[in-house]
Amino acid sequence: MLNIAGNPVSRAGEWAWQASARFGSALLQTLRIAAAVEKAERSQAAACTPLQSRLKSLADCGDPASLRSAVCELCAEFGKVIRLDIMMVAEAQKRRALCLLRLESQTQEAQLMESLGASRFGNDVLVIVDFPPTHAAK
Repeated sequence: MLNIAGNPVSRAGEWAWQASARFGSALLQTLRIAAAVEKAERSQAAACTPLQSRLKSLADCGDPASLRSAVCELCAEFGKVIRLDIMMVAEAQKRRALCLLRLESQTQEAQLMESLGASRFGNDVLVIVDFPPTHAAK
């Protein structure tokens, strides 16, 4: 899909544009998260490091409490996690966690993002954890 200027527009970007006119800011915020997830997935797929394989191991966490602990442990080598919000998202036959976190400094966050292939969502670092299909049935 192309915008008026002839530039490509992602599906999430197009949905955000349509939703802003119809449903207001709550849905628009949700769609912005979807666009950030789409961007983060492309970024995470670009390179695979040992840390990224550890990131994939987070999918073995069965609940938000164990995921919170594992994310903090993974991020500890970059700095102390000062805030971590986990949002569980369920789609058709798919479950994932969106982890929005902050470290003590932006330098630490930049190192974490580079190592994990993570991206930013606003001021937070966005780490996406895809759970295997066996967890989706819960």
